[in-house]
Amino acid sequence: MEPVIPKFTVTKVASGRHMTDITLDDVCRSLDKLTTQGMDTHDDCESLVKSGRRLLSVVQAMADDLAEDHNVGSKELMSALAEVANEISGLIRHVARMAKACLEAAELSEAEETAMNRDHRPVADATVDAGLLTPSARVHNEN
Repeated sequence: MEPVIPKFTVTKVASGRHMTDITLDDVCRSLDKLTTQGMDTHDDCESLVKSGRRLLSVVQAMADDLAEDHNVGSKELMSALAEVANEISGLIRHVARMAKACLEAAELSEAEETAMNRDHRPVADATVDAGLLTPSARVHNEN
């Protein structure tokens, strides 16, 4: 999955000023993409957590089987299997935290997209309706 990097271009204009070519639609598309990627990553993490739990169960069952049915229970082997189980448990915890963080990030991105549309869409639409390329600065409209 490729990270979302909005594409902005800067064009030089007269007397050291510049114009950044970014639109509300560009921002909202980027936020929507971030939301989708965050949710996809959350789903992938949830799947990894389930797989990790299955793996942990298999390792524990293998250790029990070796010790009980095959009389293979040396300290070194049991210590190694316990270490593997601990590593898997740590991985499960980390991935579960990552799943939660991805979900939170996706929710924040979605909320920001909603806020951007709510707060900036009326100005963007009015700008287009007035035939302007950019909205006029607030200072120009003050008395």
